[in-house]
Formats: sequence, C-alpha cells, structure tokens
Amino acid sequence: MTPWTDMESHRTFWRFRWRIALALVPTAVSREPTPMMLSAMLSMLALFTAMHAFVRRKRFETDRFCGWDEALWLMFPAYGVQLLHHAVA
Repeated sequence: MTPWTDMESHRTFWRFRWRIALALVPTAVSREPTPMMLSAMLSMLALFTAMHAFVRRKRFETDRFCGWDEALWLMFPAYGVQLLHHAVA
C-alpha cells in the first residue's frame, strides 16, 4: 500500500485489478476469443460493481476511491476495446 492512499482506496484498486484478470480468463479460454467478448465481460463486471455500490449506498468521494470509481474504471477499458475493435474491423 502506498503512503498516499487509505485502506479503502487500496482495496478498491486491488478489486479492480482482480476484476480485469477475471474478465480476461473466460475471454482467453473461449473457442474464439474476441475483443467484443472482453468488452462484454468488463461491462458486465462494471454493472455488477455499480449495483453493489448502489445497494451499499456508496457516495463519490473526493479524497478516496470507492465502488463507483471502480465501475467507471471498468467501463473505460470496456468501451476502449469496443472502439478499437470497430476502428480496426
């Protein structure tokens, strides 16, 4: 843990990293791994993270990261992969 982050921000960052790895596993082991499948997995995880933050009544905070930040972090690569796929295809 870095000295400039609190414990909740540290946990949020590690959950984000685990969810990225969790999205990569089914994409890598599928018969035809596609960028759209990775984007769908990341979007699904972002939706579940946002629902969890909503149910737990998390608020956006300026001094630490929370579940809403994690949901946004998951959506950015999901849409980035989608845009990259459409630009190349």
